[in-house]
Amino acid sequence: MLKTASQNYTKYHWGVDPDKLILLDKRIIIPSNLIMLGVLKGVLYQTTKKGDNPNTVYMHTFKDPCPYLASDEKMRNLYIIGGSYKIEPRGIVN
Repeated sequence: MLKTASQNYTKYHWGVDPDKLILLDKRIIIPSNLIMLGVLKGVLYQTTKKGDNPNTVYMHTFKDPCPYLASDEKMRNLYIIGGSYKIEPRGIVN
């Protein structure tokens, strides 16, 4: 499982290996009751990909149908629900 995760990280970061991998001690379960916070129009994140400057900020916008941003009832975790995007080595595509 960690080997596949490591290989995917390297593939999606254009040849950069992960600094570390974390194996969670429990499965992540999406709660059946979520609070819909709104329509997710885009994501902004910082990472390092081979050939780009270290800690480059990437922004991806979503097209309709956009996913929703949701939270659990305790407002501690975020979830991206639905949408018509795919995650590819070149980035988030829709």
